[in-house]
Amino acid sequence: MGGLKYVSQMKKETYEEIYPQLTSLPSIEILGRKHGISKETLRVLFIQKVIRETKRKHASLQASATKLLARWRAGESFLKIAESIGFPPIMVASLILAATGTSRRSFRAYLKNPTSCGNARIRCELSDALANDIVYSPDASVEQACRGRLAEEKVGAWLSGCGVSYKTECQSRKEGSGKTPDFLLTTPLSLSGKRIRWVESKATFGDGQEVRSDYRKQLRHYVELFGDGAVVYWYGFLEGNAPERILLLSSADIKSKTDK
Repeated sequence: MGGLKYVSQMKKETYEEIYPQLTSLPSIEILGRKHGISKETLRVLFIQKVIRETKRKHASLQASATKLLARWRAGESFLKIAESIGFPPIMVASLILAATGTSRRSFRAYLKNPTSCGNARIRCELSDALANDIVYSPDASVEQACRGRLAEEKVGAWLSGCGVSYKTECQSRKEGSGKTPDFLLTTPLSLSGKRIRWVESKATFGDGQEVRSDYRKQLRHYVELFGDGAVVYWYGFLEGNAPERILLLSSADIKSKTDK
C-alpha cells in the first residue's frame, strides 16, 4: 500500500483512461496498481458510475421486466442475468420479483432478511445478489452512509484545527434556516485567494458529472445565499473542474490536520 495515494486533482487524461475501464471489482485492482491510485478512490468512482448507468438503463429494463422474468423462470439466476445485462443484481431481482407480483414492502423485507422468504430458490438467489451488489444492498447503503459521516467528521475536525468556528447543517436548521451547507462559517476562512464562507463535505469523487449535479442541486444556492465556498470531495476531483466562486478540495488537502 506504500505506493498508493489518495488523489487530489486527477488529470483529465488519467480520468479519461480510467473511467471507461472501471467495469468491475477486478478492474479496480488492475487500475489501482497501474496508476498508483488507492482502491478506495477507484471503488467510490466505480460506485458512482454504477449508479449513473442504473439510472440511465432503469426505464428500458423496467419495460422489459416480463422478458427478464421469462429468463429467470427458464432457470437463469438473478446474478447471471445481472452479469449478462450489466445491471446491479439487487435491481434485477427487484424488477423480476415485481413482475411476479411481489410488493415493494415484501421485497425490502426479503433484503433485510432473505430467510423470511418462503421460496427456497428466491432465498438462495437473493443471498447471492446481496453478496455481489456493492451499491444497492443494505450493507452497501450502510457503508456509504458511514463513509459520508466519517468524511464530514474529518472536515469538521479540519476546520476546528484551523481555529474556524462554524454552524453545522443541523444547527442551522434548528435555527430555522432553509438551504444550508454542512458547515456555515461564523467568520470567513482565507484559502487560495478566496474568502470561504461555507464548506460542503462530499464523500465522492468530483468528476464533471458529479460537480455539475452538485452545483445544480446545492452549490449554486449556497453561493447565492452566502458567497464564496469550498467543497471537499474526499476522494479527489477532476482538474479544471471548479465552478466559479467555489474552491475544490480533497482529503489530501486536509489530511495532515485531520489525522492529528
